[in-house]
Amino acid sequence: MEGIVPKLDGRAKKRLIEQMRACREAALRTRGLIILNPDDGLSPAETARRLKVARPTVYRVAARF
Repeated sequence: MEGIVPKLDGRAKKRLIEQMRACREAALRTRGLIILNPDDGLSPAETARRLKVARPTVYRVAARF
């Protein structure tokens, strides 16, 4: 089954993690985590629960990515 976010290659994942570490804005960090969590095999519901955001937020951010 295809996930809500396409699989990231190693370089793209590393770049996203580096950008998140440098970012001081909480909303941007949360968006980055929304992209990384499903890539690690977590469901949208589990991602939403862990990040304390609504499930539709996870789908909306993933769709933009």
